[in-house]
Amino acid sequence: MNTRKRILSICLVVAVVFGMTGCVDSEKQDRLIQFINEDLAEEFKLESEANDLYAQNTGDNFKGDEELYNALTETVIPNYEKMIAGASDIDLGEFTEFSELKSLIIQYWSKKKEAFEKICDAIEQQNETMIEEGNTLLSNAETIYEKFKNERDKLYEEYNVITKE
Repeated sequence: MNTRKRILSICLVVAVVFGMTGCVDSEKQDRLIQFINEDLAEEFKLESEANDLYAQNTGDNFKGDEELYNALTETVIPNYEKMIAGASDIDLGEFTEFSELKSLIIQYWSKKKEAFEKICDAIEQQNETMIEEGNTLLSNAETIYEKFKNERDKLYEEYNVITKE
C-alpha cells in the first residue's frame, strides 16, 4: 500500500510538472505571437511604407537623384529611425529566449538605415563607388534578415505557432 501511494505521488508530481510546462510554453507562445503581431506591428507598417517609397524611386522607377534623395531623407530614413527606436523599447520581460530575435530585427533595420544614409551621401557627393557601398550594405542587411527569419521560424516551431502563408 505504501508503494502504491509513492507511485501515485510520483505520478501526480509528474502530471503537475508537465501541466505547468504546458502553461509556460503556452505563455511563451502567446508572448512570441504578441511580439511579432502586436509589438512590432507599427514598425512593420513603417517598414512597408519606407520600402514601397524606396522601390518607387529606384530601378525602373528611378526618376532622378533629387527624388530619391528626398524620399530617403524625408521618409525612408526617418521611418527606419522610428523602427529601430520602437523595437529597442520593447520589453520582453522574463521571455529572454526572444532576445536574439529582437536583436536581429534591430540589426537588420540598422544595417538598412546605414545603407540608405550611405546612398544619400553618395547622391550628395555624386560618388558612384558610395552607391555601390550602399547597395552592398543593403545586401548585408538581407543576410541579417535571413537570420531573423530562421530564428523566428525556429521559435515558431519550438512553441507550436502556426502561421498563414
